[in-house]
Amino acid sequence: MSDTATIYLPFATDVVVKGFTNAGLMQRITLAPETGSPIVFVGSGEQNTLIGRANFTTPAGTGDFTVVVTIENSQDGNSWSPSDIYVGVCAVRSYNLAVVVSEDMVDEDYNDAICMLSWPQSGDQKRK
Repeated sequence: MSDTATIYLPFATDVVVKGFTNAGLMQRITLAPETGSPIVFVGSGEQNTLIGRANFTTPAGTGDFTVVVTIENSQDGNSWSPSDIYVGVCAVRSYNLAVVVSEDMVDEDYNDAICMLSWPQSGDQKRK
């Protein structure tokens, strides 16, 4: 069981992050960029309830900028347990999407909290 996912982003890129829930238990999504402040979304609800949205720009540099995503669940909002998570990343032409899905071990549907990061490819990174 994994409770964190590392996402590798290009430098100097605008990133959009969204968090959703499909669970009765409270869900907490934490994004910890290698520099800067963490982004935290907390909430519960069914049918892809939006619990947070954020934008950030990765700093200038070379190589990859890492963001660690952690998802936890809670019955009372005070005591948090790690959720089991999986990550998938895809690129469609100039659009990139990383999706982290989680399971709080209630119904094993792996959609209890969902974190989506999207960003454009730039310059020499474009694929044909």
